[in-house]
Amino acid sequence: MRPDLATETLDVLTTDPATFVERLKESGRPALLTHQGEPALVAMAPEAWQALRVRLEEAETMAALREGLAQAAAGEVMPADTVFRTLTAIR
Repeated sequence: MRPDLATETLDVLTTDPATFVERLKESGRPALLTHQGEPALVAMAPEAWQALRVRLEEAETMAALREGLAQAAAGEVMPADTVFRTLTAIR
C-alpha cells in the first residue's frame, strides 16, 4: 500500500459520503477504501481519473515509440514502397 494514499473504510460511503466526495475533489488524489481492514477499492474524482488516463496514454505512446526506435536500430524495417505494395496486394 502506498503511504501517501488516503485510506478510509467503506463505511464512509454511508456515514458521510458528501464530505468524502468533497475531499476527493479537493485533493485530486485517489483514496483507498478498505473493508474489514483489507483494501477493497480505490475511489477518485472524475478529473483525477481523466488525468490518470491521459498520463497512461502518454506512457503507452512513449513505450511504442521506444519499441519502434529499437526495431529500426536493429534493422527490423522495410522500405515504405514495399509496405505500400504489400498493402495494395492484400486488397
